[in-house]
Amino acid sequence: MLALAMATWLVVFLPASILHMAMRDFKNRTGHDLIVKGTDSLTFSPRFGVALKEVEVPGTSVNQPAVLIAKSVFVPLGVAQLFGLGGGAGQVEIDGGTFSYVIDADGRANLRNIDEPAKQKSDTAVNGPPPVRLSLHNVTALVKNLTTGSGFTLAQIDGEVTIDADQAVGFKASATVKDQRIHIDAHLKSVARALGEGSPLDLAIETSGANFEFTGRVVAGQKFGLAGQGSFDTVDARKALSWLGMDIQSLKPNLLLAVSGIVDSDDTTFTFKNVALQLDRMKAQGNVRYTLAGTRPALLLDLGIDRLDLGLLSQDTLTSTSWREQAFDLHDFKVVDAEFRLATNQVVYAPIVLGSSQISGSLKNGVFDARLEGTREGSGHFTFDAASQTPALKLDLALKDVEVQHFLARLMGMKWAMGTAQIATALTAQGVSPAALIGSLVGKGEIRVAQATLTGVDLAALAASLTQA
Repeated sequence: MLALAMATWLVVFLPASILHMAMRDFKNRTGHDLIVKGTDSLTFSPRFGVALKEVEVPGTSVNQPAVLIAKSVFVPLGVAQLFGLGGGAGQVEIDGGTFSYVIDADGRANLRNIDEPAKQKSDTAVNGPPPVRLSLHNVTALVKNLTTGSGFTLAQIDGEVTIDADQAVGFKASATVKDQRIHIDAHLKSVARALGEGSPLDLAIETSGANFEFTGRVVAGQKFGLAGQGSFDTVDARKALSWLGMDIQSLKPNLLLAVSGIVDSDDTTFTFKNVALQLDRMKAQGNVRYTLAGTRPALLLDLGIDRLDLGLLSQDTLTSTSWREQAFDLHDFKVVDAEFRLATNQVVYAPIVLGSSQISGSLKNGVFDARLEGTREGSGHFTFDAASQTPALKLDLALKDVEVQHFLARLMGMKWAMGTAQIATALTAQGVSPAALIGSLVGKGEIRVAQATLTGVDLAALAASLTQA
């Protein structure tokens, strides 16, 4: 009879009492209810504990998404919890499910600020709740702000979350973002402060060939934001930028990119101020801003550069004998909008070299516009419209002391001219390939070479000669 009573207590009443204690402890910690929609049972093998199925933590209102929907939750038990002496579960294992942190269109979060329940009376009010360790397996984390449309998703999370008595949080896990596996190591001083005025945060993210580190403050109440010192480096800039939403295919592969400076970000904009930037052998200082608010990513570059090497950045197709007939690849003009203000000591498109220059312009909705100013050699204005059904360009140049052999050989394939030159053009053209553009050139061009002069260039004849080259 005693054995039957013990068995009934173990199978029926113990799981219920432990579950009730866990629910009460959870409510005291978070202000949220813990609902078990499936089964709850006591397991003895392979481990002793309480197994819960279909667990849900509702949001702060019925109209908001649940904070947590878990397929399976397991709470390992020891002797202390067996007799109700442990003060709550010290470890919780979550297998499958989704954690959501969503700010709705009215600016209200589905996660309650945990400062609110801390004011309530509880049996842990004196010493605070005991630490908890959450083990996560195949969990998804969804973070979204509906007021701005910003957010991100971490999929297939495997790792561990530790929550101390003072609500400090440690997070060490691996996850998948855009098909890329990343490793995260984060330490948050206070969840309550993060949901309020902000909390200190140390964050390190590592993925294949790239690293990001941040030390500063994070706020995650009615808006998301970071403020502090940050750095990012990668051994393949093209791959890293593609992962960030800027798939620039013409960029050379395996270019080193390193950025460090003051980080200031909000829901949709990530800014590096007073940045030190290195792209392969080029070094720069200034400000960089990356925005995700529009239909495509937007980039702002305000930099001073020691040496702007255009040939280093892009894969050179001009060396191909068939480059004139190849249709333009317009992909890169449509994946990002950009504004740039660049001051450089030297512009290089080997073997063409220009001295100190200022280059400013934009790429917006597929239209690239750039101005060259402040250089001893002169000025220029170049526009390329990749948004039109037929690509179009406009080129105005006023340059002097240009090595004409290098200039014409690089841009037009002409290798017979020698000496330095003054170049003045006011040209427009349309075409789906370089050959089509050259064949449609309209306007005026003048090249004055030392010891000789070429003026009033017959553009149709020039186009014909180029196709024969």
